[in-house]
Parts: sequence; C-alpha cells; structure tokens
Amino acid sequence: MPRLRHLERIRLYNVWTENVPKQALDPSARRRSSVTKPGPDEMPESLQQRLVCVNSHELVDAFYVIRIRGKVIYVSETISGSASPEFAPISLPTLPLSVANSSNLAIGVYVRVAGEHWQYLLRYTVNLNSLVYTGPPRESIFRTNAVALMVNGLWYSSAPFLKAVTLPSLPSPRQPPIPSYTFDTIRTLLNLTKSLSEVLEVKTTLSEKVNGELKQHPLPSRTAEQLEAGIATLDDAIAKIKGDNDRLQHRILAQQMSITQIRGFHLNSKGANGDVNNAPDEEMMALTTPQINQEITRLVSIVNDALPTAAEHIAYLPFPQSTADILEVCYYNRDLITVTHEVAESPQGQWQAKIDQINAGLSAIAKWVDDVSTIMESKLLYPLEIAGDHYCIVDAMTNATPTKYSLHYDADNTTTLDKFDKRLTNPPFEQALALLVKTIVALVTAVTGERPPPQSHDNVVWMIHYLGLYLTGLDTS
Repeated sequence: MPRLRHLERIRLYNVWTENVPKQALDPSARRRSSVTKPGPDEMPESLQQRLVCVNSHELVDAFYVIRIRGKVIYVSETISGSASPEFAPISLPTLPLSVANSSNLAIGVYVRVAGEHWQYLLRYTVNLNSLVYTGPPRESIFRTNAVALMVNGLWYSSAPFLKAVTLPSLPSPRQPPIPSYTFDTIRTLLNLTKSLSEVLEVKTTLSEKVNGELKQHPLPSRTAEQLEAGIATLDDAIAKIKGDNDRLQHRILAQQMSITQIRGFHLNSKGANGDVNNAPDEEMMALTTPQINQEITRLVSIVNDALPTAAEHIAYLPFPQSTADILEVCYYNRDLITVTHEVAESPQGQWQAKIDQINAGLSAIAKWVDDVSTIMESKLLYPLEIAGDHYCIVDAMTNATPTKYSLHYDADNTTTLDKFDKRLTNPPFEQALALLVKTIVALVTAVTGERPPPQSHDNVVWMIHYLGLYLTGLDTS
C-alpha cells in the first residue's frame, strides 16, 4: 500500500492562473481525494483561448507544500517560467514512523505570473490508495491545473484531473527470475551433505565410546568425598578464626574500659586534692602507672599473639621492607618468599601467590594498627575501615568529601603512565600505601613521644614491630 515515504515526484499540468471564482467539488462526491480549483465549466476549451493563455498567463513560477494533519512536512523548490512545472525528486526529512507511513496528505500549490504576487492556486487533499494509474504522463490527458504524482516509480493522478480518455492498466509486478544451480554449486552441496553425514557418524561413535569408558571406569567417589570433607574442615577453621577474633575484640574493649576507669579515678583524685596536695597526687600516679602499663602490655601482647610481628614478617608472612618494594612485586613480579601449601607451577600462578601474600600482609598490618590505636585511645591520622575482606584507609583532609582508598592490590586498576612511558601505575593503591605510612608514623610518634627515624618511615612492618616492643616493654614495677 502506498505511503508518504513512497512518494517520489510531483508535476503540474496546464497551469491556468486567470482570476476566476474558486469552487470546491461536491462534498458528497469527495470520498478519498478533493481538489479546490477552478470549475471545469469555467476552463477555456477553444484552441484560440488556450493559445492566448499559453502566450500570457500559463508561463508561471510555481512551488508546492505537503502537509500532514495540518503540519508542513515538505516545501519544494521553485520552478520558473513553465506551463507544466516538473519538480525535482522529493527528499523528505527524517520523520516519525506514523507520519512517514501516512497515506493521507494535502498538497498546496502556489504560483506567480511574472510581475505579480504569489497566489494560492489549489489545495489537493488525497489518499494515496485511491490514485488512478496514468502511465507515462502526457499533457493531452490532463485537465487544467492538474496534479500528477510518481509513487514507487509509476505515475498516478486523481479522477477530477483527468479527461475522459482510455487509460492504460496498471502493470503487474515482475517476478525476478530464480537463478538455476550451476554444476559447481551442486557438487559443493553434495560434498557438504556428505561431510555433515560423516560428522554425525563420528559424533555417534565418540558418544558410544565415552559412555562405554564411563561404565568400565567410573569416577572415584572417594576423591569427591575427600574434597567435600576438606571443604567442611576449611569452613570450620574459618568459623573458629572469626570466633577467636570476636573474643579478642571483646577482651580489648573490656580492658580499654578498665583503663578508662583508672584514668578517670586518677583525674578525679587530682581535681579534688588540688595543687596543694601534689605529693599525694604524685603518689597516686606512682601507684596507678604500673597498673596501666601492665594492662597495656597485656593487651598488646594479646594482639601480638594473634598477629605476630617481626622486623621482616607480619603474621608469619614475609613482607617487603618498603612501599617501593611492594609495588615492584605487584607490578613486575619481584622476588618474594611465599608461604603457600602448594607451589604454583606456572609463573603467573607464582606471581599471583605473591600478590595474595602482600594483600594478606596489608590486612594484618591494618588490623594490628587499628587494635593498638584502640588500646592506646589514640586517634589515627587517617582512619581505617573494613570493606569486605580487606581494609580501606579514609582521607578526610584533602577534599570536602572523604575518599576511601583500598589497601588491596587489584591488577585490573593498573595501567601504564602514558603511551610513551610504559611503566606501570595504580594511583589509588599507591595513595593508600602513602596514607598508611603517614598514619603509622603519626601513631608511633603519639605513643612513644618520639618520631621514628626517617629512614624507617617507609618500612611499615619494622615500625609496628618497634611500637609493639615499646608497648610490651613498659615499666610495670
């Protein structure tokens, strides 16, 4: 069925611009198309009259406008000095599907005789499904001010525009010939059919062999049972470790409350006695300080038992001695002693084992620092938060909104510096390490009263080992 998008061209025939009354067709006869134009009885019929019109009035400038539901869709170019203007092919803009598929449209034609103003020649409202096929257009078959439309490569018009002549019948659509198969094509099809049959036969044979092997050699159920038992054992171990951590946390909180009560008692005593009773105050300090130190030593020892520290280890895991060494291992697979039950065979597996060990070590360091800061009631410079199975360090100083940096290396976030410098970088992870170093340095300084040596700032394992030795060596006598 013809649609607006199938409309290709429009042409006018026998333009007549003499100022004559305009009348519409009888509304009762206007079913699928209508034309507002000069009435047929008022059109010049004699040869002499038509020659006069051709000589004076019919050479006009013209253009047309297409409207859908009252909205302008297309405006044609202007054709100058023609009695039967033939316009260029229609190039419609991008339209909504409902508009492009519309069969009802209105065509308004405007003309101008040389030296005069533009005038509205006619309005043609048409349903494209009701057009009459005219064949190749000829002026002799059209009345005055007729409109012809090319739809899908064929010319059509409406009955009010056509004279009483015999019109050709609409040609039936031609069916394209179906190409026949060549000898090579037939041979190719036969080969493909044969190959497909062979594949199906091989598939059936292999399936039978696989089923036979499974019947003769069933999979050992004992191995599956051992694996299931191993999984259950690991689940129990994980649950036990979590329980131990919870109990340790509760003990730390309880002892922290005891220390707070002792300190409160000391401050209250000092405030009640005033500066006059300095001697009793000093005596109370001498009595309570060993108790506080003893409690601190005991609590830090509990943390050390759970997360043992050494100059080069944390929780029995060998750990790099600087942040630069950490990045070298993560970026470039630098040597690191790994503690695993099984040695990975592939280099990639060995590299991943090193990264896993560093991530585990960072989690242990963050846990140790967080617990000790809680025991000492010392606020961390950059707070630590648990995020799933690892820690994040929070930067609330640089920006108005706090930013969290993960203390967990993820290779997916690692890129090269730029297209010229192929060195690797992971800015969020590097920032997390830098903030962790600053936090541990600040904690050591706040607890011991002395800033650690500058050469040791980058060695986080050494600094927490040093702080652990300091706190477990306090005077308790």
